[in-house]
Amino acid sequence: MKNRKWKKRIILTSGGIAAALLLCLLLLPSTIRIRSDSSGVTFVRDGERVTEVDINGPFPYGLAVSSLVEKVVRDDEGKVTEEIQTYTMEAGFSLRRRTSVKIYIEVPEKGDRTYILKFADADVTITNGKVVDPDDGGHR
Repeated sequence: MKNRKWKKRIILTSGGIAAALLLCLLLLPSTIRIRSDSSGVTFVRDGERVTEVDINGPFPYGLAVSSLVEKVVRDDEGKVTEEIQTYTMEAGFSLRRRTSVKIYIEVPEKGDRTYILKFADADVTITNGKVVDPDDGGHR
């Protein structure tokens, strides 16, 4: 009789733990916004100039994704004066797969190219390879 009670208790306990783990996985949000100070965000520099931005999602959100919105600013003659690319940084839930986002920062010969990286905690603006601090209007 004691053996049956013991087996029943083990089955109920392990079933409860499995149900709790399943509930935790189901209640996780499908995507999160990545923070700019996350360990998976790397700004690759060549001197003062940013040449590349590498983004990896934090565990368990291993699928780094970014949505891109492009805008072109033209003068009165129709010439391109500035290209603006806005990226929204997010990560999707995945325990098995990992992806990363690489953004190569290009500096045009004429005009300006601006990259706006929208993170959960801040927007990082890179104009012609230099990180611009929007508070003081200068470069950081």
